[in-house]
Amino acid sequence: MFKSWRNDKNKIKAVFKLQFQATQVPRLKKSAVMISLVPEDAGKRTVKLEKVAVQDGTCTWENPLYEIMKLIKETKTGKIKEKIYHFIVSTGSSKSGFLGEASIDFADFAAETEPLTVTLPLKFANSGAILHVSSLSLSKYISIYLSIYLSIATLKCSMHSHSHTKIKHFPKLESLQSELGLSDYQSLVMKKPAIVPHERIDC
Repeated sequence: MFKSWRNDKNKIKAVFKLQFQATQVPRLKKSAVMISLVPEDAGKRTVKLEKVAVQDGTCTWENPLYEIMKLIKETKTGKIKEKIYHFIVSTGSSKSGFLGEASIDFADFAAETEPLTVTLPLKFANSGAILHVSSLSLSKYISIYLSIYLSIATLKCSMHSHSHTKIKHFPKLESLQSELGLSDYQSLVMKKPAIVPHERIDC
């Protein structure tokens, strides 16, 4: 009997806006802390956030991180396969600077349209520190942006082909981006990484 070649899985390109804060950070020899992202399927660090100073036991990374990832959705069940990321918090100097690790399955956040914040006590160390991760899926907003962008591009082409047609008040893409809050997302859609102070490590 011949097997069906139909693919029962769909790959979804997802973008998450992530923001981080660590609280209850103990006194350290080095007064700055960093976060490393380790996707479980990669098995090694792919992103390293900048070091942030500890102030009264708290570290806040002001700049968001835009993480692009591929999710796999089962066609029959509609369920998204787990996509686990590990967040390693440390001073970056030695094993003694390891504050702990926390994990998130982004499959649980893919369908959310509002920002969610999870509180994760750090494991594998006795630091007592807690990592707060705010996550927002931007896939919906990027789809809106692409639709507007393509519509404007099509209209511009039509205007060029009919030179006698004049539109006095043509909507600028920048104004639409601003109204929808999409100014940060253009670099993602156009495959130009947003400029944020972190180091992305090639696998």
